[in-house]
Amino acid sequence: MKYTNTAKEILKTVGGEDNIESLVHCMTRLRFVLKDESQADDAYMKNIPGVMGVMKKGGQYQVIMGNDVASYFKELQKISTFSTNANTTSSKKKNPFEAFVDIISSCMSPLIPALLGGGMIKVLLILLPLMGLLDAKGQTYTILAFFGDAPFYFLPIMLAYTAAIKFNVTPMLAVSVAGIMLHPNFVAMVTAGDPVFLFGIPVTLASYSPSVIPILIMVWLMQYIESFFEKIIPTAIKSFMKPLLIILISGFLALVVVGPLGTYAGELLSTIILGIQDKAGWLALGLMAAFMPLIIMTGMHWAFAPIFLIASPATPDILILPAMLASNIAQGAATLAVSLKAKNKNLKQISAAASISALVAGVTEPALYGVNLKLKKPLYAAMISGGIVGIYIGITGLKSFAFAVPSVVSLPQFIGGGSNINIFNALVVTVGSFLLTFILTWIFGFDEEPENALVPNSDAENTVQSGSGDTKKLLPQLLVKSYR
Repeated sequence: MKYTNTAKEILKTVGGEDNIESLVHCMTRLRFVLKDESQADDAYMKNIPGVMGVMKKGGQYQVIMGNDVASYFKELQKISTFSTNANTTSSKKKNPFEAFVDIISSCMSPLIPALLGGGMIKVLLILLPLMGLLDAKGQTYTILAFFGDAPFYFLPIMLAYTAAIKFNVTPMLAVSVAGIMLHPNFVAMVTAGDPVFLFGIPVTLASYSPSVIPILIMVWLMQYIESFFEKIIPTAIKSFMKPLLIILISGFLALVVVGPLGTYAGELLSTIILGIQDKAGWLALGLMAAFMPLIIMTGMHWAFAPIFLIASPATPDILILPAMLASNIAQGAATLAVSLKAKNKNLKQISAAASISALVAGVTEPALYGVNLKLKKPLYAAMISGGIVGIYIGITGLKSFAFAVPSVVSLPQFIGGGSNINIFNALVVTVGSFLLTFILTWIFGFDEEPENALVPNSDAENTVQSGSGDTKKLLPQLLVKSYR
C-alpha cells in the first residue's frame, strides 16, 4: 500500500501523466523526462514518504528512491501510461560533458544487476576455496567461474542492446555487430596472433570481451548508417537489403576502424590513470575517496568503467574500487552514527537501513540522499575521513583484483598479489574509514530539524496556518515526513 500511495503522490508532484515524456529507472532512481520541469514541485517531492531526494541532470528529473525503486516503478506503471523508451530525452541542450555522462549512465545502468551478480560470484570464488568449502580444481569451481565471467565476457553484447535503445538503432542489428566482435573464430585469430585481413585491409587483433568504449562508439555510428540505408533502399527490397548492408558495413567498421580506436582510447585512459597514480598516488586517491560521493552524484564514475569493470589479477584496479571502499564504508559509518544518536524514531530507522545497505551491499544512495546529504555534517565527516584514508590507500597501493561494489561482504576482492599484505591494507582501510567517520559524525553532531517543517501545498500546512487545534498533532507527522 505504501508503494501505491507514494507513486500517486510522485505522479501528481511531477505534474501528472500528461507532463511525462518518458520514465525509466536505474538501481536507485526514477528517471523522468518531463515536458515542463517547472511543473514539478521539488520541495513537496522531497517530503513524500519514500523519496530520498531530487536531482536534475542530463535533461532528466531524477527522484531518488533507494533499493525499492523497482517497486515504485511498477506501481507507477499500474496507475499511469508513459513511455519507457530510454532514448527519449529532454529538449534542453546539454553541454558535451553532460551528454557524455548521460550516454554512459543510460547505457550502463540497466547492466548493473548482472554485473553485481557476476562480481559477487567472483568474490565467492576467491573466498570459498580459502575457507576449504570449494575445490579450486574441481568442475563446480570451473562452472561457477563461467557464471561469474559471463556478464563481463558478453558485456559488449549487453551494451549493444542498451546503446541501441539509447541511439534508436534496431537492437538485434547492434547485438549482431557485437557478436561479430566476440565470435569464437575471431577470438581464435586474436589468440593465434597471425596477420588478419578483411577485403585486403588489415584487421587489428584486439580482445573486445570486457570492453566498453568500442561498442558504444560503434552503435552510435550505426544510428547514421541505419538512417542512411532507410532513406535510399527501395521499399520492395528493404526487408532483406537493409539488414544485409548494415551488418556488412558496421561489422567491417567495427573490426577495422572503430574497434581499434576504442581499444586505444581505453588504453590511453588507463595509461593516464596509471601515470597519475605513479606520480602522486597518495594525492589522487585522497581526492578520489574524499569526493567519491559527489562523483557518484554526477555519474562521473561511469567514465572510468573501462578500468574498474575489467579488474582482475592480471589488471587490478588501483583507483576507483579502492577509493570506493573508503567512501562506501564512510557513508555507512556516518549513517550508523546518526541512527544511534538521533532521537527521531523514523530517522533512526532510515539511517539504520541505509547503513546496512552501504556497509553490506555497497549501495550508498540511501545513505547519501536519505540521510547524509540532508543533514550535511555526516556527509562532511564521511568526506574528510574518506580523504584521509584515501591517502593511506595511495601510499600502500591498495589493489582490487575483481570487480564488485566495495563493501564488507566483498572484501575478498582485495585478496591477491601473492601475499596477504593487500587484503591487510583493505582491512585497515575498512576499519579506519569506519571508526574515523563514526567518531567525526558523533563529534560534529547534526541538526534533526527538517529544512522544510511544512509540506508545501499540503492540507497539513493549511491546518497549521489556520491555527487549528490539531497543530500539535500534525507537527510531529511533518517532522517524520521530512526525513523520508
